[in-house]
Amino acid sequence: MSDPAPWYTLSTEAALARAQSRATGLTSAEAAARLAQSGPNELASAGQAIESLRRLAAPHAEVLRDGVAKKVPAREVVPGDVAQLHAGDYVPADGRLLEAFNLTTEEAALTGESLPLEKETEALAGVLPVGDRNNLVHAGTTVSYGRGTALVVATGMGTEFGGIAQLLTSVVTPQTPLQKNLDRLGSVLARVALGIVLVVVALGLFRGQPFLEMLLFGVALAVAVVPEALPAVVTISLALGLQRMAKRHAPIRRLPAVETLGSTSVICTDKTGTLTKDEMTMRKRGAQISAFGRAGGPPPAPRPPCARRRRRRPGCRTPSAARPTARPGPTAARRAFRR
Repeated sequence: MSDPAPWYTLSTEAALARAQSRATGLTSAEAAARLAQSGPNELASAGQAIESLRRLAAPHAEVLRDGVAKKVPAREVVPGDVAQLHAGDYVPADGRLLEAFNLTTEEAALTGESLPLEKETEALAGVLPVGDRNNLVHAGTTVSYGRGTALVVATGMGTEFGGIAQLLTSVVTPQTPLQKNLDRLGSVLARVALGIVLVVVALGLFRGQPFLEMLLFGVALAVAVVPEALPAVVTISLALGLQRMAKRHAPIRRLPAVETLGSTSVICTDKTGTLTKDEMTMRKRGAQISAFGRAGGPPPAPRPPCARRRRRRPGCRTPSAARPTARPGPTAARRAFRR
């Protein structure tokens, strides 16, 4: 049996017929039955990464129930619901657009595209990637502008974010180079210890020593070969590296990651949506900058030239009303006495 056609290749009428729904939405009884059949609209949690995906889900959704717009918890959205989307809303589930009025969505978290994507309702042809399916909206994305109406076609783990969650649960964490080297060292020491036991026991038996005594002696030598302080030394070294990374504002949750990061030479990263959230948030408010180019308002009025310094400069005269009265000096007093 061939796979059904993708939702973006169907017309709005064909999509409604395939979902067994109507443009006016489901009834409350139909929604309850489908909720019991398909389960809640949420991602199955299996780790911190999936918890991050769950935080992108909408807490509430506006859907048509019994022909009336109602706001319901997003986990109660079911396939066949008709969701109404407005600017600033989170898309509650994957849906096929029935109406779009200047609708643009922000899909950076899903596709990595930093610019909003314009949406339409016309059917598309061919095999298209997620970012080119302009008549679909996806759970976890946001509406940047406009409004629209979408037929819910997938919920929970059936959405595109659900596919990412399934991939995350199947990821097997590989061993770090340090762990591989320690495993190799352990296997080498085990072989060496076994060889020592065999050699000591063979030499003791050759010299006529009791078998049990030589066996115990060989086992004691094999145990002495194993470096018991090696795990402690490795743990302390990694803890010191973790502390140094924390001082450089690079907190690390797992100790083996310190050694992995230290041996990294090239980091391949993606654009917006992977390293950043495509959001600008004010963290600190500085001094208010006025139109004059300085903090606190217009610059103060210039001081008079003569008041800038205590020493008078050439060409700078104090007004006559402010001049101090000259006091007679000793020379003037002697002249008056002679007269």
